[in-house]
Amino acid sequence: HCRRCAGRGDFGAPGGGFISDRILKSRKKAVTIAMTLSSFTILAWSRWESSYSIIALGVLIFLNGFFNSFNQISYAHIRDLMPEEMSGTAMTGINVFTMMGAGVFVHGLGEVIGHLQDKSSGSDDIYRLSFLICAGAVFLSAVLYAFTTEKRDPARYPKTAA
Repeated sequence: HCRRCAGRGDFGAPGGGFISDRILKSRKKAVTIAMTLSSFTILAWSRWESSYSIIALGVLIFLNGFFNSFNQISYAHIRDLMPEEMSGTAMTGINVFTMMGAGVFVHGLGEVIGHLQDKSSGSDDIYRLSFLICAGAVFLSAVLYAFTTEKRDPARYPKTAA
C-alpha cells in the first residue's frame, strides 16, 4: 500500500504533470499513454505467481500507482475543452462518471467472481480473470480516451470576455 501511495502522490502526480506539460506538451497523450501502461501493470498482476520476487511486486505496485496518478491530468484536459462558464459542470461530470462507473464496475466484477466461484477449481483462476477483466477495461478506456480532442475548438466554444 505504501509503495502505491508513494507512486501516486509523491512522484506520479507531479511527474505526470511535468511529462504532460514539458515533454509531451499534450494532456491527452499523457493520460492515454499512462492508462495504457497502467493496463499492462494490471495485466502483469493477472499472471503473477507466488514464487515471483516480492521486490518485483513492489515495483509493479509502485508503477501502477505512478501511472494511475496521471488521471488527475484529465481534469485539466476537460477544463481546457469546455468553455470557462461550464468548467464547474465539466468537473462535476468527470467526478460523477468516474465514481459511478467504478461503483457499477466493482459490483459487476463481484457478480462475475460470485458466479464463477461455484464452477471454478480454485480461487486463483477467478482472481486472475478479475485482473484480466480490469486490465481490459483500463485498456479500453485508454483507447476511448485517445478519441477525445486535444484542445477546445474556438469556432464551437469561443473564449468569453471576462
